[in-house]
Amino acid sequence: MDKKVLVDQLVRQLEVSARAALASRDAVAKEAQDGATPDEKREDARAAHQMQSLGKAQQGRAQKAMAEANVLATFRPTRLDASARIGLGAIVEIEDCESGEGRTFFIAPVGAGSQLTGPGRRRPPVGGHAGVADRARGDRQEDRRVGRRHGRG
Repeated sequence: MDKKVLVDQLVRQLEVSARAALASRDAVAKEAQDGATPDEKREDARAAHQMQSLGKAQQGRAQKAMAEANVLATFRPTRLDASARIGLGAIVEIEDCESGEGRTFFIAPVGAGSQLTGPGRRRPPVGGHAGVADRARGDRQEDRRVGRRHGRG
């Protein structure tokens, strides 16, 4: 699987998320400025405070997404050999011991939980600091039963 394709997809998703957060921030700022008369604003300081908090939260979301995209700009995952420990850049198949169903995870430094499309339209979730990635990290690539050893899929 070409890991660069997965990294590029994740960067695009983060950039879209940042743009959406900035657009939401701008809409909230416009509503706070134009959405009420001065008398209404004075009467309802709580609503103004909520709008301000929402705008700050959207700004923070945008900054986080941009920072994560910047981290990925220098992330160059390489091929790991079969005896390597699982870590950043690894693609891991984890099997649920009860259902036998397998899931594929691409362990990246950011973007935990993102859905990407791999070859054949497979959708490997990204694990960064997600629990599954943390449990798998350090195991050997050749261990195909990570899910069984950790009791979860």
